[in-house]
Amino acid sequence: RRAFMMLDTKRTGALDRAQARDFLRCCGWVVRDKELNAMLDSGHVGRRKAASFDFKQLVMILEQYQAERNSGISELQQALQRLGSGSASLPKSRLQEAVKPDVMATDLEQILLMVGLKGM
Repeated sequence: RRAFMMLDTKRTGALDRAQARDFLRCCGWVVRDKELNAMLDSGHVGRRKAASFDFKQLVMILEQYQAERNSGISELQQALQRLGSGSASLPKSRLQEAVKPDVMATDLEQILLMVGLKGM
């Protein structure tokens, strides 16, 4: 709930689609926007895609997908190796270039620390 409250910057009790994807990522989903959008659309009936999601809806989506396979460390390592053109090392500048404008340099530092790649 804390992640939801942090993302709900307008205090409306609902998140827009981009914020809902960020919420799913906060809950551990490490997949592309396409897959997250499919998750968000899975509970929606009708032709129009939902524009906003409340906490209860997002929890229901998480419960629906709890048994699904999610990306992990091996997928991250493979992605980094692809980004580095198969090299065993990857310059931080290349990584920063690949994630701009979505990830700021300070956020990238925190991410690298969290996955055990400090001092990269």
